[in-house]
Amino acid sequence: MIPILASLAMYTETLYPEFAQQMQIKEILHQEKSAWQDLIIFENDRFGRVLALDGVIQTTYLDNQIYAEMLVHVPFLAHGNVKKVLIIGGGDGSVLKQALRYPQLEKAVVVDIDDSVVEMTKQWMPEVCGSAFDDPRAKVIINDATIYIKETDEKFDVIICDSTDPEGPGAVLFTKDFYRDC
Repeated sequence: MIPILASLAMYTETLYPEFAQQMQIKEILHQEKSAWQDLIIFENDRFGRVLALDGVIQTTYLDNQIYAEMLVHVPFLAHGNVKKVLIIGGGDGSVLKQALRYPQLEKAVVVDIDDSVVEMTKQWMPEVCGSAFDDPRAKVIINDATIYIKETDEKFDVIICDSTDPEGPGAVLFTKDFYRDC
């Protein structure tokens, strides 16, 4: 499971061996080991609710919109008229929420490998995803994105990779082969 200094109630991110950041845990709201990764949602006084996967912080109440806005608005505005978007990863729904702000968007497909992230976010971090998963233009596919990309005949105006860091199940999403298939 995730390394937590219980006596100090601190969460220590484990992405880099030579650098660490810690957040104080006010309360652990949910923790599980899914088929793919260790997931935890905890409360922090400064950042609000925090989602971490495999020891790496993915999103927080305080700053999730900053990350999601940059991932969505830059390519959408550069394209000019996005009708269909594919979101790789994105199980927390924050990127989907931003994409659905565009009224001309007809379809948004989220492909995430871990349904636990989607369900956990809906339950414990609803402000991050809002009602995005309930929008009729949204479709969530629980699958390995590399398989989905290889097998789908569907074409998209924009593909956004909102994946974890290049380790664990997300490592393959950082390869030349994956981007070539996209």
